Amino acid sequence: MTTLHPDGRISARVSAGAAAGVIASGMAELAGWAFGVEWLMTVLPGSIRMKPNTAIALMGAAVALLLEWRQGAVWLRRFSAAVPLLFGTATLFEF
Repeated sequence: MTTLHPDGRISARVSAGAAAGVIASGMAELAGWAFGVEWLMTVLPGSIRMKPNTAIALMGAAVALLLEWRQGAVWLRRFSAAVPLLFGTATLFEF
């Protein structure tokens, strides 16, 4: 069994990998909408299409996670973390 190193190296690698995967899938989904490729618009084949604002919000959260581990600029971390909140609020008022 692998134990977590006290300084969190394993945790950082796992969260960075997950964030990179979310960003990659979000970019693929946005490319699907931009070029009209149906199978890129869904997370799983045959499932419901993901809305572009959902992909952007997920990518914003993933960027905020990466910047938190990399100790990026505070204003950029806050902006990236606010993206899902802004898109969620806009979607709430839309419906």
